[in-house]
Amino acid sequence: MNRLLLPGLLAAAFSAVLSAEEPSIPPALQPWKDWVLSDQPAVHSPARFDAATTRLPAWPSALELEVGAEGASFAMAVVVYDETWVVLPGGPDQWPQMVMANDQAVPVTRRESSPAVR
Repeated sequence: MNRLLLPGLLAAAFSAVLSAEEPSIPPALQPWKDWVLSDQPAVHSPARFDAATTRLPAWPSALELEVGAEGASFAMAVVVYDETWVVLPGGPDQWPQMVMANDQAVPVTRRESSPAVR
């Protein structure tokens, strides 16, 4: 393939994705939107680059750990697109306490032997 043609095709494909809009919903049907989409898992989540039918409801991007003689703390940046489980650092003997999400306290639950929040 021509080297000059590939960047042009990529730019065209990228601009097509950026210009894609959510379908228009008539005002009379707007109150029903959540009900209609309730059984559609991860409707707002982006698709995996290598498997378009697999959605990624959460994207962890950064983890900061501070470990000292008295204990440890962490800060974790996660973008959540749809409701899902987010696994936290720790384990059965190192259970996270005082976990906050968006400045709100959230309960930590055991999920497959790991601490997690929903």
